[in-house]
Amino acid sequence: MCQVQYCATCTSSTTCSSCISGYTVAPCGTVCVPNGPPNCMIPSNPTCCQTCNPGYVVLANGSCGAAICYITNCLVCGSCTTCSQCNSITTLNSNGTKCIYNCLSVVSNCVACSSNTTCLACAPGYVINSTYQCNPACTIANCAVCLTSGICQFCKTNFTLSCSGNCTINCGIPNCLTCNSSTTCQTCAPSYSISADCTQCILVCAPGYYIATATNGTESCQLCSLAIPNCYLCATSQLVTNPLSCLACFDFYYINGAGYCSPCSNAIANCLTCNSPGTCTLCANGYNLYTIEIGATFCQPNTVCNVPNCYYCIPTNSQICATC
Repeated sequence: MCQVQYCATCTSSTTCSSCISGYTVAPCGTVCVPNGPPNCMIPSNPTCCQTCNPGYVVLANGSCGAAICYITNCLVCGSCTTCSQCNSITTLNSNGTKCIYNCLSVVSNCVACSSNTTCLACAPGYVINSTYQCNPACTIANCAVCLTSGICQFCKTNFTLSCSGNCTINCGIPNCLTCNSSTTCQTCAPSYSISADCTQCILVCAPGYYIATATNGTESCQLCSLAIPNCYLCATSQLVTNPLSCLACFDFYYINGAGYCSPCSNAIANCLTCNSPGTCTLCANGYNLYTIEIGATFCQPNTVCNVPNCYYCIPTNSQICATC
């Protein structure tokens, strides 16, 4: 005989398999409990619930209402303070009180996130960059972002990335390769010399070149012969008419009073090379070099002088001595 109250079908005297209308077999099968309100797990009576299904809470009127827990990214609340199911981009923590972003699969080397792509804390050996991603912790001094611990990608402000991957201080001095500080240079580029106070890199031209300044202010080395024809060594000058003067001319030319190069033959007839307008050092073929008492030289045709003890004869007559 079935001893379970409200049981319609018993499997034993103390075990019910189905209850009469309005009742439901309890999980243990030993009692028939009243059918409670919707989403009720354990009812107290047909209109009041004792324990609701997951995601529902007992309301003041005894019915089961959806739990509201105000936990960010929670889809189904377990209670007013706990979550039972988070959304697809978050994971429920161990005590069910938070939905944690799945940043480990989105942000490499991140251990804590504030969103699915924003990292709050990186794994050891990594640091958060300006976009809240994890970069390798730099071992390079003054490096802002490293590709690896030993390779720098971007240097900090006022530093420049060198070819060797180091960050060197940027002093802003034109043509300076390495700086001592933010205002002084250590090494200048080729063709430049460092100033005494190390604040400038000064252009140094090879012999035969001079410093030319373009309209935009840039300097370059130009051949002296381009500015002064037939000049191979020149320098800046104080002359108003010629700011560049020649210091040495090519063979067959001499420096005139204006700092230009003039042909030796213009000053001394038939002279090929000269030191000054009055001093010839080499005459043309068919002429001999002669020096007079005051030190001046000239070129005399190769005529045979027949006057004894004569230094040279007049060009038109070998019998008439010009200088003894």
